Formats: sequence, C-alpha cells, structure tokens
Amino acid sequence: MKWVILSLVLINAAFLGWQLSRDQEVVVGVEAVPETTTAAMVNRLLLVSEVESGVLRQRRNLPSSKPASAPPPPLPTQIPESDKETASVSLEEVLAMPPDSDRECYTLGPLENEDDISALSAWFNAQGSQATLRDDERREVVSTWVFMGPMESREAADARVQDMQAASIDDIYVIPRGDMA
Repeated sequence: MKWVILSLVLINAAFLGWQLSRDQEVVVGVEAVPETTTAAMVNRLLLVSEVESGVLRQRRNLPSSKPASAPPPPLPTQIPESDKETASVSLEEVLAMPPDSDRECYTLGPLENEDDISALSAWFNAQGSQATLRDDERREVVSTWVFMGPMESREAADARVQDMQAASIDDIYVIPRGDMA
C-alpha cells in the first residue's frame, strides 16, 4: 500500500512538471494582449436624441488588420439619366465592389414612432446617405412576482393555487418552508 501511494505522488509530480513546462511554452508564443478594457476601447451607444443635427461621425477608428495597399479605384458617383428612376444593383455587383473606407454602416433605433422614422429617413436622404428600414418584431414577457402571505395549512395553499389556475394564472410556486413561507 505504501508503494502505491508513493507511485501516485511521483506520477502527480511528473504530471505537474509536464504541465508547468507546457504552459511556459504556450506563454512564449502568445502576443501581449491588454488585460483590461478602458473606456477609450469601447464605443458608447448613442441615442437618436443625442445625435447633433447634421452630424453622424465614427466614434473611433479601428486598427486595420490588413497591411496598407494601393487605394481602390473610385466608384462612379453619377447615375445615368435613364437609370435614375429604377436604379438597382444586384448582390453580385455589390460584392464585387472594392471595399471603401469612407462607407460606414450605422444602426439607429429601435424607433416606434412613425414620425421619428420618417424624419430620420429624410435626414439621411438630405445627407446623401441611403437609409434602409429594418422591421424587427420583439416580444417582451412582463413578469411580476407577487408574494402572498402564508396560509394556515398546506391544503389552504393548494386550494389557493387551484383558484389561481382557474383564473388562467399558471406560473405559480408554493414556498414550502423557510423565511419566505
């Protein structure tokens, strides 16, 4: 029995040494990453009421992961007269366009008032931007916890539960014992 315990201790010591040497190898290959996040690293969510009139700007520049290359050829900014009424671009054409660092995508909302939506759309059109309305349906479940005083007996509590279930209240929990019972 003494030899079994001694062999287990030696195996554990060897395993510990192997793990420590393995962790040091991994640490050498990892780049230094900031351990904390500062306020300058995080974009703050803007409310529509906080946006100054006529100004939408990028909060901060993200570092590029790609090396700088030659600038992409400029995209045509004029739409021919014949196409102004029915200007549409296929998905393949959009994907074939070179990336443009001046293009930014913003999401504003949620907006519930139709007047706010039309005013924001008109503002984007006045700025020369394209606004797309995205309609998301969100359902929020309103939960209210109601604690009722203790009943005289378990049978009285069960009768109260049956009364509540008859009134279409199904989410019920009876606290059998403790401080809240």
